[in-house]
Amino acid sequence: RRNRCAAWRHERIPSQVVTEQIAHRLGLFLENGPVRVEKTGPTNDDFLLVPAQQSWFDDYSVLWLDQPVGTGFSYGDLTNLTMQTAGDDFVNFVSAFYNMYPEMKSVDLHLTGESYAGKYLPYFSVRLLEENKVNATNFPFVSTFMIDPYTAPALQRTHTYLVG
Repeated sequence: RRNRCAAWRHERIPSQVVTEQIAHRLGLFLENGPVRVEKTGPTNDDFLLVPAQQSWFDDYSVLWLDQPVGTGFSYGDLTNLTMQTAGDDFVNFVSAFYNMYPEMKSVDLHLTGESYAGKYLPYFSVRLLEENKVNATNFPFVSTFMIDPYTAPALQRTHTYLVG
């Protein structure tokens, strides 16, 4: 069974709102997407999608990727999931993405993530740099940015009360 990573891509489009393919992505509605969910009445069905006053889409093209395989809507062989295989899947996805959208190779690539992405993003970043060096792939990789990275789960889980 082949591994499949689920991804959502939206290009910078400040003059319109994109709503397709994002109904199931919480972050798109609450944090950084082009629409917000607004409660319009007292029942559980009284909601409406409204344009966000400000969105990452105002200034950036954004690609969300459910990675590693087995998270979100991605699927595949979970029996061999190691950092190496997750990195292989990631590099394969990035290669396929640039083959499908070659015009995006002229745009800087920044990897971002939060929480448990603190475990994967540093490794994925190194893998992209290695691919550029060894295979001359020329991914336009520029930076990695992590928010609240969960890099040492055992330590962070047992010592969070010391913060703040």
